[in-house]
Amino acid sequence: MIPDEEHEKLMADLDLCNGSRWAKGIQTVIGSRGKKLSGGQNQRVAIGRAITKRAPVLFGDEITSSVDSSTEKRVQRVLEKWLGEDVTVFMVSHHYSTLRSICNRFVMIDSIEENPDAGNTIVAEANSLEELAQKWPKFRQMALDQDIVL
Repeated sequence: MIPDEEHEKLMADLDLCNGSRWAKGIQTVIGSRGKKLSGGQNQRVAIGRAITKRAPVLFGDEITSSVDSSTEKRVQRVLEKWLGEDVTVFMVSHHYSTLRSICNRFVMIDSIEENPDAGNTIVAEANSLEELAQKWPKFRQMALDQDIVL
């Protein structure tokens, strides 16, 4: 767990403790299951909670799907700053810029819709997005569609 005095810093880094909605900072009541939060705020609170626990392994599925591109960049910086080298992160994302900023190993899985006979199959593994693009042309096109420079 991170020390209590660092919670406010983490929440500020995630842009969560500002405005009238957060008048009490991390003590603000957000409602049962976060009912008073937007989708993006809910995602950022979940990220903050995961970081706070200092768990050795984190799993994330589309952790920036409900935020705008500026907030996505903020979340990337938070993950880079607050996650230690000793944390293993398994992340599912279609936002390749987020993956690039925090991941050092990439595995692409072909979905059952595209290859029904094989089911979900690992089609490529790499140590960088560039290497992944060389190994799997379909990924290269998807990355280029997101304006990822390879």
